[in-house]
Amino acid sequence: SLDYLFGTEITAADGPWAMKVGYFHISSHVGDEYLVRNPAFQRINYVTESWIIGGSYAPSETLRLYGEFANAFRASGGAKRYQFQTGAEYTPVARSPRVGAPFAAVNLNFREAVDGNVSTTVQVGWSFQGPVSGRRLRFGAQYGDGPTSQYSFFQRRESYLGFGTWFDY
Repeated sequence: SLDYLFGTEITAADGPWAMKVGYFHISSHVGDEYLVRNPAFQRINYVTESWIIGGSYAPSETLRLYGEFANAFRASGGAKRYQFQTGAEYTPVARSPRVGAPFAAVNLNFREAVDGNVSTTVQVGWSFQGPVSGRRLRFGAQYGDGPTSQYSFFQRRESYLGFGTWFDY
């Protein structure tokens, strides 16, 4: 499947507080090859048009807590109106840019379309931060469990483990 996400946001930050408001559109599609191999599959036209509001608070330089709420004013194909996600990130600045520092993060995603069942994502690894730019290069592992993030198959559950590289700019 392939999910298209399009949107725009307005963000603002003051000290440890940050917020965003915006709009996003999700449109989910199943590939032609999958449909050919699975002729009994009933295609779902999962679509949402949502307003979103979110905020975060950083009680220290190493910890950030966040949450966001989406309210779909249009939903079809099994999509429902409400979605909420929250999480925390631990990203200390390394004492030396060459040595790096550990990082950890957890995200909990609750969607009305799956009766509020939580999708949990956990990341752990090692990061290197530019001393001037503040940009961060991270290497680590990601584990996820819960309702799938592929909206054409939103009623299915999945568990996965992956390894990755992230660039935070």
